Amino acid sequence: MLNNDMDDAQPGQVTPSPVSYTAEEVARHFGALLDGLDFRRDIRELGIGALSVFKRKKAVRELTALSVSLWKLTLERSFPQDAEAFFAHFLDTSPRCAEGKKGEELRALITAYMDLLAEKRDNDFSAVAQHIVDALALGVTGDRAFFLKISLRVRHLYNFIFDRLI
Repeated sequence: MLNNDMDDAQPGQVTPSPVSYTAEEVARHFGALLDGLDFRRDIRELGIGALSVFKRKKAVRELTALSVSLWKLTLERSFPQDAEAFFAHFLDTSPRCAEGKKGEELRALITAYMDLLAEKRDNDFSAVAQHIVDALALGVTGDRAFFLKISLRVRHLYNFIFDRLI
């Protein structure tokens, strides 16, 4: 919808009207995006083989929680006034975060990633990379190239989510 009556517009200039989204729309869109995420490449990059079923399952859980936390960063950047409401609505309505043991575990992981992201936000994902390696007990220490690769995969995931926010 276009609006010709905006205060900042020059005479005759057509400017777009602000678009508003409901928490339901934003949560539903992200839920669909989250459902479509494929972490196979990330798991391979972490060096987790196909036969490591339990480690793969844990990696998916970690990467899902990370994705939700990265989504919150994108919300804060794109919808500063509504980010908290959108995020809270998602947590309250998502079947993944439903009450019960699995929902509580996912919420705890999301909180842990949000705490890790709080200081440097989207500027540096090295602490997140370290946390993922530690959480999955990958036994990698001191391999700067490996941690950089994981940080870049996190950056890629962040950009992917940001580009598809709405």
